[in-house]
Amino acid sequence: MKKPYLLLCVMGLLALSSCGNAGPKGETMQLRVYNWEDYISEDPDVISAFEEYVYETDGVEIDVIYDTFDTNETMLSQLETGATTYDLLCPSDYMIQRLAARGMLEPFATGEEREELYVHGTEGWEDSYGLYTSPYLKEQFENIEVQVGGRPCPLSEYARGYMWGTLGLIYHPDWFYDGTGDYEEKIAEVKADMYDWNSLWEEKYKGSFQIKDSMRDTYAVGIMHGYDADFESLLDSYEDGTLDGEEYNRRLNMLFNNIVYPCGDDPDATDEEKRAALEEIESHMGDVLMELRNNSYGLEVDSGKQDIVVGRTGIGIAWSGDAVWSMDLGEGEEGITLYYSVPKTGANIWFDGWCMPSSDSLNKEYAQKFVDFLSRPDIAPLNMDYIGYTSFSGGDDILSLIREWYDPRTYEMYQYLEIDDDNLRPQYWEEEGLVYDDETGLPLLQDGSGDEEGYIHETMEVETDTGVHEIPVRIYVGTEDKTGSDYSTAVVGGVMMTWDEYNEEYELGWLTRDLRWFFSGTLDALDDGEAVLYTDEIEILTGNDGEEFEVGRQFYAQYPSADMLSRLAVMEDYGENNSYVLRLWEEVKAGTMETWVIVLFSVEAALALGALAYYLISKHRKKAMRLKRKQNRARA
Repeated sequence: MKKPYLLLCVMGLLALSSCGNAGPKGETMQLRVYNWEDYISEDPDVISAFEEYVYETDGVEIDVIYDTFDTNETMLSQLETGATTYDLLCPSDYMIQRLAARGMLEPFATGEEREELYVHGTEGWEDSYGLYTSPYLKEQFENIEVQVGGRPCPLSEYARGYMWGTLGLIYHPDWFYDGTGDYEEKIAEVKADMYDWNSLWEEKYKGSFQIKDSMRDTYAVGIMHGYDADFESLLDSYEDGTLDGEEYNRRLNMLFNNIVYPCGDDPDATDEEKRAALEEIESHMGDVLMELRNNSYGLEVDSGKQDIVVGRTGIGIAWSGDAVWSMDLGEGEEGITLYYSVPKTGANIWFDGWCMPSSDSLNKEYAQKFVDFLSRPDIAPLNMDYIGYTSFSGGDDILSLIREWYDPRTYEMYQYLEIDDDNLRPQYWEEEGLVYDDETGLPLLQDGSGDEEGYIHETMEVETDTGVHEIPVRIYVGTEDKTGSDYSTAVVGGVMMTWDEYNEEYELGWLTRDLRWFFSGTLDALDDGEAVLYTDEIEILTGNDGEEFEVGRQFYAQYPSADMLSRLAVMEDYGENNSYVLRLWEEVKAGTMETWVIVLFSVEAALALGALAYYLISKHRKKAMRLKRKQNRARA
C-alpha cells in the first residue's frame, strides 16, 4: 500500500540535500522576499529547504531575507518609501495590476531568456509553474489585461499565481434556531437564504454578521445587492441560452467592475457621460453600503474567522481559505458544523501571485527560481497544507492530497488504530506490518477482525530503543473487510464492486465533483478520470426560487464546481476612478451608528484582549483540526 502523499512530500523535502548537480561552493547571495503573514510553510520549513537546494544544485549560499505584510496597501507603502527593496512580492491581483501599470514590475523570463537568466545553471530548475499550474488559472491570468507603458499585456507577463479562492458567505445555521418551530425547516431556510447576497440586507439577519473593514471587499458585496436586478437579468440570459458562458462572464465582469466601466462597453461614451455615471454609482452605492453597515454590528479585519467559531456571529463574509480555517477549527474544537456559500448571482474570484519589483539590485535569477521551487509538485502541497488556502498548482500530489482530505473513499478503505504513546515512531508500526499514516498520526490496518462493529482495546508489544513496551491501542473492528479496495474499486468481504455500486448499495448519498477543469494537463502518473472525486460534504437543496443549489463545506470552498466558474468575476484595479470608491467608503465608515451597534462595540472592546489571545493560540491549529476531523470521519 502506498504511503500518504503528504508524507512522501515531506520525505522528499528532507532528502533535498542528495539532489542536484552541485558546482563549486562559496558564492553568497541574498534573496529578499515580501509576503503575507502565515503564507508559507514553516513546518516543514520551505524557505530553509530552498536555501539548501540552491546550495546543493547551484553551489550558491543564498540567504532568504523574509518579511511579511498585513495588507496590500501596507506593502505598496513600503515599496513607495524605498526604505527597503525586495526581489519578490506576493500581492493580490488588483495590486499586481496597479504595480504593473505604474511600471514598477519586471516581467518573468521565458524560453531562451529564461535559460540566459539562469547563469548558475538550469539543471534541476524545470519550469514547474508552466508544467503544473492549473490551465484554468493560467487562462484567468492571461485574460486580465493591464496597460504597461501604453501597451496592453496579460497579467501573466508580470505575475505567477500562488494561492486563489472566492469571496463568499460562511454561516452557522444552528446559530439562528431559537428552539421554537421546526428545526429542519429553519436550517433549510438559512441555507437557502445564504445562497442570496440580498439576505444580508434583511431585517431577520440584522446584527448576525460583521462587514470587512476593507473598501474593495465590502464594495464587492455591496455591488451584488445594489445591482441585483442586472445580475439576475444576466444570469437569466445565460441560463436560457441567449448568452454563452464566455460572453456571460465578460458582461458579469464588466458589471462587477462598473466603477472601471461606468458606461459599460459603450465605445462612444464621452468623458462627461462617464463622470455623470460615476457620480450616480457613488451615490447609489453609498446608500447600499450604509444600509449594509447598519444591518451589521460593525467592521472586522481578520477577527471574523474566529468570531463565527466561538459563536459571536452567525454569518461571516469570508475568503474561501479563511472559511476552511473556520470550518476546520469549528468541527475540531467547538463541535459545530459551518457551511460556505457562493451565492447564485455571482462572486469575486481572487488571486495572490508572485511578482518582481523593478530595481537595479534585483536578484531576478533567484526570485524566479524561488517561484520555480514553490511550484514544484512536492513543495506546493506543503504550502497548501500549512496555509489552508488553495494552490495554483495541480499535479498528482495536490490531487492525492485533496483525495486524502475529502474523498470518503479514503476513510472507507482502511480501519484505524489509535495509539496513546505520542513518542512512537512510524518505523515501529511498519515493522509490525502496519502502515503509518503521517497525516492522522494513526497506523492503518487493512484486515479487519472480529464479529461485530465497534472498538476493542488491546496492547501491542513494540520494541524501541529503550526496550520492549506494551503500548495500549484501540482497534476499530468493522464487520466488512475492505482489504484490496483502492480509488478505482471497492472490495467488500471479498466481493468486488464499483464505488458507484458501493455508494448505492449502502445508501451513503455520496456525490461526485469533477475537477478535471482544474487538473487536466497537469497530471503525470494519475489520469484525468482520477480527478473525479466523491464527496460527502455537499448537499443538493431547493432554493427560494424553486431551483436546486449546492450547500457545502471545506471541499466546496476550496474547489468550486465547473458550473460555478462562469459566475466568478475578477475585481480589477480601479485606477483613476479609485477616488470615487474611497470617498464613499470614508462616508460609510464615518456614518451614524445605531445605539445597539454602539453597545455591541463597547462589549467588543472589553472582549478584545481575550479574542486576541484566543486567536494567537488557535491560529496555528487548523492542521490539527483537519486531522481530528479526518479521524472522526474514519470512525463514523
